[in-house]
Amino acid sequence: MTAAINPLYLFFPKDLDEGGELVLTNDLFTFLYLSFIIIFMENNFISEIEKRIENLPRRKRQLAAFIYQKWHEVPFTSIGEIAKKAGVSTATVTRLARELDFEGFQDLKNKIKEEIKEKLSPTERFRLTTKNIKGKKSLLKVAEQEIKNINKLLISIDEELFEKAIKEIEDAKKIFTFGMGISSILSHLIAYLLNQIEKEAHCLYESDVPVEEQITSMRKKDILIIFSFPPYSRYTLDIASLQKKMGIKIIGFSDNKFAPLSKFSDLLFVVPSENILYTNSVSAISALINAIATEIALKNKEVLAERIEKKDKILKKFYY
Repeated sequence: MTAAINPLYLFFPKDLDEGGELVLTNDLFTFLYLSFIIIFMENNFISEIEKRIENLPRRKRQLAAFIYQKWHEVPFTSIGEIAKKAGVSTATVTRLARELDFEGFQDLKNKIKEEIKEKLSPTERFRLTTKNIKGKKSLLKVAEQEIKNINKLLISIDEELFEKAIKEIEDAKKIFTFGMGISSILSHLIAYLLNQIEKEAHCLYESDVPVEEQITSMRKKDILIIFSFPPYSRYTLDIASLQKKMGIKIIGFSDNKFAPLSKFSDLLFVVPSENILYTNSVSAISALINAIATEIALKNKEVLAERIEKKDKILKKFYY
């Protein structure tokens, strides 16, 4: 009679003692921690591997075991490297991906990336992402991510929402903007751009007068543009809540439609802000802000051009 094999040997051969008990090494701790994060994910590919691994041919089972253990490295490793580390061919990697209902290895990688993004903190994602990036690759990787964010925005943007926001800004008597952390930069940026196209915009920030006191001077015909990205500032949400109670319309910018700001916003722009660094990317948000200002400017091109010409004549002595 053949002795029963501890199934843990399939995944942790180096992490079992002589009695078959699990030993908590650093690598194993990392794996268990990351695995715990995704244990409650719906329809994730890890669950599919668990369901199918026993019925896979030897080579595919070998590869599946490797991916199960090292899934968090997969998004940042080439198909060739995966094949080499798992001891299989690149064709086997592709075939397994398709057997798990993905179009190919790249599709599988993208799925894991999304799950990592959803379940890991920015710092954890940063630790996993950066270890294989050096020199010019850093620039290429960042540029690739920024392009991805902008493309996601272009695909998902709601034209009707965009037009409604333009109308609200055009009709507003005064526009106030607010954000904390990196969102404060965006708040200053949109206020600057709107002032450049002759809209009266004021960026709210802490000064001698607290922001909560500054906003009490707002009137029904004014609007508030507010930015809130992870980690969501409680103070930002308090300001939004106060404005909502005052009956002031709010145009919000956040990273997803279920973000805390959503319940206070009359109009909400969902803007991709995924970043390799442990903070929010602002490329897609900046592009959207620029587009809003540009759209308003183009709709009032003749009048605006005349006013800018007059302004330039007055300010000419201040420029080189």
